Amino acid sequence: MSRFLDAATPAEHLLAYRLHQQSLLAEFGQFALGCGSFDDLLQRATELCARGLRTPFAKVLEYCPAENRLLVRAGVGWAPGIVGVATIGADLESPAGYALRTGSPVISNHLDTESRFRVPSLLAGHGIRRAINVVIRNGETGDPFGVLEADSASPGLFDAADLAFMQGFANLLGVAIARQNARAAQTQAGRELDALFNSAPVGNAWADPAGRLMRVNPALCAMTGYTAHELLGRSFADLTHPDDRAADLACFARLAAGEIPVVEAEKRYVRKDGSLLWVCVHAVMVRDAAGHPIRTSAVIRDLSLRHRTQDALRASEARYRAIVETAVDAIVLIDARGIVQSFNPAAERVFGYGAGEVLGQNIRMLMNPRDREAHDGYLGSYLRTGEARIIGIGREVVGRRKDGSEFPLDLAIAEWHAEGETFFTGIMRDVSERRQAEEANARLAAIVSSSGDAIVSFRVPDGRILTWNRGAERLFGYTEAEAVGGPVTLLLPPERPDGPTGVFARAMAGERVELDTVRVHRSGERIDVSITATQVRTPDGRALGVSIIYRDIRERKRAEALMREALAHQETLTREISHRVKNSLTLVAALLGMQARSAQHRGVRDALQDAEARVGAIAEVHDQLWRRGDVTSVDLADFLGGLCAKLQETAPHHTLVFRADEPITVATDRAIPLGLLLNELVTNAIKYAYPGSGGEVRVMLSRNGPEGMRLEVADRGVGLPAGFNPVRLPGGLGSRLIAGFVRQLEATLQVACAHPGARFVIDVPRLY
Repeated sequence: MSRFLDAATPAEHLLAYRLHQQSLLAEFGQFALGCGSFDDLLQRATELCARGLRTPFAKVLEYCPAENRLLVRAGVGWAPGIVGVATIGADLESPAGYALRTGSPVISNHLDTESRFRVPSLLAGHGIRRAINVVIRNGETGDPFGVLEADSASPGLFDAADLAFMQGFANLLGVAIARQNARAAQTQAGRELDALFNSAPVGNAWADPAGRLMRVNPALCAMTGYTAHELLGRSFADLTHPDDRAADLACFARLAAGEIPVVEAEKRYVRKDGSLLWVCVHAVMVRDAAGHPIRTSAVIRDLSLRHRTQDALRASEARYRAIVETAVDAIVLIDARGIVQSFNPAAERVFGYGAGEVLGQNIRMLMNPRDREAHDGYLGSYLRTGEARIIGIGREVVGRRKDGSEFPLDLAIAEWHAEGETFFTGIMRDVSERRQAEEANARLAAIVSSSGDAIVSFRVPDGRILTWNRGAERLFGYTEAEAVGGPVTLLLPPERPDGPTGVFARAMAGERVELDTVRVHRSGERIDVSITATQVRTPDGRALGVSIIYRDIRERKRAEALMREALAHQETLTREISHRVKNSLTLVAALLGMQARSAQHRGVRDALQDAEARVGAIAEVHDQLWRRGDVTSVDLADFLGGLCAKLQETAPHHTLVFRADEPITVATDRAIPLGLLLNELVTNAIKYAYPGSGGEVRVMLSRNGPEGMRLEVADRGVGLPAGFNPVRLPGGLGSRLIAGFVRQLEATLQVACAHPGARFVIDVPRLY
């Protein structure tokens, strides 16, 4: 080749030179296609440029906008420490700066005499005499990257062909730079995609067209409990719950067929440990230019928290519903216009409306007419100004029932917001009973306060004084301030320290304690009082304490003492009078007996003897009555039994039997004629039933109805004469006495023959 060139003409030398440059361009193009290093690419360009222009110096200058300088990024022929360090100005005064600024190539063949530009010190320091500069532009964007420059220290000329060679190199370099940038960007994008794929907080997965997982991220592994190695090769269907699998496969089949652009569905995955996981899968099909499926890309979001939140919301709503539906208070929900949105069962009971009658209506329908207009104005004012009068503050209002009746309500209102709207919840309680109770308590308090009796209440369990009325102040001398909080023993005499404790304990046990006792005044004076102690309970039966009413009975005690003295004196007088009456009657009977014994005529003697017996009977009845303690009433069984015993003493040859079924109490003024009637009937039986001999006479006393009694006298003697009836046909004195006593008692007399004997039955209709 050298021999050929030695023999060649100048034209042939020039042609070979240009062909060599073209081969270097081709070589660089081939190198650029396979080069992976940007620095190697730039360095190779400088080497080939230097060879193509037969100069030892070439360099690539990279533009640094921040410093407005050109950095020697790559080069050949330069002293150590230049490449990668040295910079030259990027202004129009330097050849390279001019080329960069204007975009035009620059050839300087005589730098030593160059007047257009200053010679950079880098060139002067290396003895550079000529230079050629072309702009390197990004082959894709056209933006200037820098300048490709070739320099020579030998004399000569760079011509237009050399400039074309350099421009070709610059163009190839620009394309290579664009390609390198694109490759770097693609590499960076891949790294970023990998980072996003792997670090995403949601599950990411790629699957091949057959549905087998080919890539998964750590989040999906954490969600399912499988390692990446365990997941790869499995399908989405393998993770899906059996009940959701068929629908899932159908959706992915439609996605692969291009019928739908995306699959988005909520379904259940089965974790490695067998537990269920709710997920939302968003999947798309990645296709090639021909539309054939390449892979399925899916994003899987864990819905566990959302489902737990939804479950918690449902549970919370259920609890809220349970509370509202079972609440004893009326709970009404309204919106900002006052329209009722919710009306619980308690509200139905309180107001008498069904929920269907109220929902959608204005809350004013539950108010009395006086408050309706004021309510609308207040609600509007609150929404405009935020000034609250009752929001969050309880107060008492007047409600109106369906039947038109009005009643007091305790009302509490709460404000809350949902989905940008304002709502109000009103909780209402019918306080009619409480109001009545308060009024009753006020009346009771007034009664207690103004009562003349001392009324004191004691708390449980220690018996300390809780209340002390004015009556207690007057009776015991302690003021309310001094007494309240005092011990249960405050009023006890020293010798009876357990008295109130006993009363307190008995009352707390549920006993109503009533007794007369003694309590002590603040001054030490002993006071006779009557006590009524009862337990105080709440409506539900809980014991609150004991209430004791003390009544001053000193006047009563003095009156009772005077009464006892009067009664004792009266009893003495009565006994004296009774004794004298009995003695007088006995004296009369004795005188009649003496007259009877001296009488010569039988009829006179018999009459005197009868009179003696009757006067004696009267004396005996009188004696029986005054010996008893009660002078107003008498136990008839005991009284008549005693008379029968006395009559038995006068008739030793007869047997007198008395029987009473039960005690019967009668008024004394009715016992006297009954006693005299019994005396007549028994005396007649003794005299006439058994002539010349003795026999049995029976006396029976029993009740006859709720208010009456029956007296029966019977014998087993000779019987009665035919037609005998002392009431209808009174004969002698005895018969007339019997008839008179029967009429006095308003009684009836039945007379019958008993076969043998006689039977007299007296029914007395009333005992008093």
